[in-house]
Amino acid sequence: MAGETRHQPLHALGESFEHFFSLRDIRIWHSLDDCDVVPVPGADADIVALGHLYNPFSGHVGRDALQVLATCWCQGLDAFFAAASELSGRFVLLVSEAGKGLRVVPDACASLPVAYALDDRRLVLSSHAYFIGTMLSLPDDPTVKRLLASRFYHLGIRHCPADLTEVDGVRLLTPNVSLRHNTDTLKLHRFYPTSQRVERPVEEVVEAVASALCASIDCLTRYERPVTCALSGGVDSRVSLAATVQHRDAIRFFTFSGDHKRNRDATCTRALARRLSLTFEDIEILRPTPEDAFRHCYLQLQGRTRAPNAGTVLFRKQHFGTFKGFEIRSCISEIARSFMRRKFHIRRLPMTPHAMVPLYKRVPFMLSWHRLIARAFDDWSRRTEFDRVERCGFDWLDFYYWEVRVGTWQSQVLQDSDYYCSPTVIFNNRTLLNMMLSVPEPYRASDELQRMIISRLDPAVMQLPMVKNFGRKAAIREFLESSYLRAYMPIFG
Repeated sequence: MAGETRHQPLHALGESFEHFFSLRDIRIWHSLDDCDVVPVPGADADIVALGHLYNPFSGHVGRDALQVLATCWCQGLDAFFAAASELSGRFVLLVSEAGKGLRVVPDACASLPVAYALDDRRLVLSSHAYFIGTMLSLPDDPTVKRLLASRFYHLGIRHCPADLTEVDGVRLLTPNVSLRHNTDTLKLHRFYPTSQRVERPVEEVVEAVASALCASIDCLTRYERPVTCALSGGVDSRVSLAATVQHRDAIRFFTFSGDHKRNRDATCTRALARRLSLTFEDIEILRPTPEDAFRHCYLQLQGRTRAPNAGTVLFRKQHFGTFKGFEIRSCISEIARSFMRRKFHIRRLPMTPHAMVPLYKRVPFMLSWHRLIARAFDDWSRRTEFDRVERCGFDWLDFYYWEVRVGTWQSQVLQDSDYYCSPTVIFNNRTLLNMMLSVPEPYRASDELQRMIISRLDPAVMQLPMVKNFGRKAAIREFLESSYLRAYMPIFG
């Protein structure tokens, strides 16, 4: 947070956090296990890293990786962003340079959220929009408030459109975009992609990605903290499992059961655990009714979009305790799988804010709702220079999924784990994702790329079949989703 504020006293805000330090005119409160500051050689500047980070391509971990980044800063922005793109983990970078203000850079998928707002030209940052809203006495965002009051909004996953939050004037910094603030300006800068997509042989990509994922597990174990790994019956967590091949004795694996889909996952992962002799726990997930104190805390932090998840989060917190270790998740791998084209059976869709609306959520066939949400996406697209994605030869639907779905909703899902651990995703690396997006389309239109990576890492992981989200219900759902889009676009697109 840069400077003072005119609203809630800072000492009252600070009581919510475990740690505090200041740097020039920046004051930072946090409860993270990792926080480091290194000076930039030969410059009146410092780089702050909040969260854990490592470079799987060089093997540098924590402060060592941050020092390399500081050296790259002296070589120019292009060198700095190239180095930052090789970093994995869950972190936010702050670069403070005397007389030139502050630059904020999220990790590859903004998995540690950055909410931001201006208060009389002063920049205020937080992992939760709630803190900014409370401190600055801000009202609810009118667009999100209308959405929350509508019935259709509660169908499917719940998150805000584009980079909006529940708090008026508070935005989320989406992936592949940095934020720069000086005394009187606040500007977003897209730093990826900047060059044309180059298609690469799939065998070359598989070799490089497998090596990086294996190195990622090695880097995590060097933190010397407890490590758990969440398994499902799907392909993404199977890749993470394969990457642990050299360190499985040091990792506890678990899966959740308790409903039809989870029970299918648990049956699969139990058999896999026996086959591979994993330290494994099958956890039947319950949804206890949260006591008022926890419900209030969760609601005030996560907001109303996540409120229905409070019971599940409380159960996980009670089950795991607070062990300050890493929990390996696998969700971000979906970016490389042509997710939107597969889900909606899309062949061609123009890159417009109007097309982004029905992809965001199922929206009623009403012009007023369409205009409301399209306006948010149009504003976000212009401020983040989203059109550069297509100019660089990438599929805009991949980046829409990456930056909107993963960068907003998925980051909030990961925040649910903050109550008991440090969630981490070994796919959360821009260079690694770039490699996966560079393979020919047929490998991404199916799970073939992930299967090839698994086979390269540990063929034994492929000995048991994976749980597919197929069957009659899945087929009907996909048909309805694609039919909805085909009906919606001619009217409003």
